[in-house]
Parts: sequence; C-alpha cells; structure tokens
Amino acid sequence: MNWSRSDFLAELYSLFCCLLLIGIIVFFSTKKKKKIVIIQNPQPVYVPVQQLAQPIRQPVQIQQPSETNILSQAQNLERARDFEGAAKAYQEAGAFDQAGRVRQQFLEKTQPIVNIGNVGDTIMHDSVLISDNQSKNCSTCNHQVENDWVLCPNCQTRL
Repeated sequence: MNWSRSDFLAELYSLFCCLLLIGIIVFFSTKKKKKIVIIQNPQPVYVPVQQLAQPIRQPVQIQQPSETNILSQAQNLERARDFEGAAKAYQEAGAFDQAGRVRQQFLEKTQPIVNIGNVGDTIMHDSVLISDNQSKNCSTCNHQVENDWVLCPNCQTRL
C-alpha cells in the first residue's frame, strides 16, 4: 500500500473533523450545573485563658542552722582535714571542748616547753609531772605507736 502525501493529509483531516464533532456533541449534551456560592461568616472560637495568680509575697525567712547541723558540718570539716574550719564550726555550735581538742591536736604547732632540771620559784613550776617516754600499742590492732601520735598508722583509728 502506497500512500501519497495528499491521501495521508485527507485521512488526517477526516479524523480531526470526526473528533471535533464528537467533542462538540459531548460538550453540548452535558448539563451545566449551577454552582451556588454560600458565604458563611466564621463563628468566633473562644479559647479559655487561664488567669495567672499573682505571686504571694512573703518575707524571706533565713533559717538558722541547728546545732546538730553545725556539729555534723564540723565533723565533716574535721574528716576533710580542714581543722581551722572545724574548730570554728564546733565553737559556733557551742561544743567548746571539741573546738579545743581540734585546736590542741592539729593547730598548735609548738608544744609547751618544760624545764625539769631547773627548780622554779613557785609550786606550779616545781610540780611538773614526768611522763614515761615508752611507746604504747594501738588498742585496735595492737601495733606499736609513739605517745605523741594521734592516729595509728596501721589502722587509722584515733588513739
């Protein structure tokens, strides 16, 4: 089958005309629906808002640390080897014996000097107790310690 150019154009033209005719028929056969536009005013939406309560102003109450709190703080300072702070805390709590013990054991660097060989002019100077320079044993581990030691080097208990 040999098609010429004019035959091809004639066939294409007839196809185009048929499709155009079918499109016009379909277009006019459908009913046009009328579109109705309804304008509605939107209803206002109320969102409940929680009222913030005004803060109540109260006078600031400064708590004085209790005696037990100060004592436990002083013990913690002593364990942390802050002997000056521990002595002050013991003194604040009214435990003057503990404050004196801490000061005597850890803070006093110079020991009182006693001259035994000299005869003093008062009874106080003459009545000096002579202690033995023997070493003693720890009551917990029975390790030998010296008299001026505060803690046992073996078990770290207080002598």
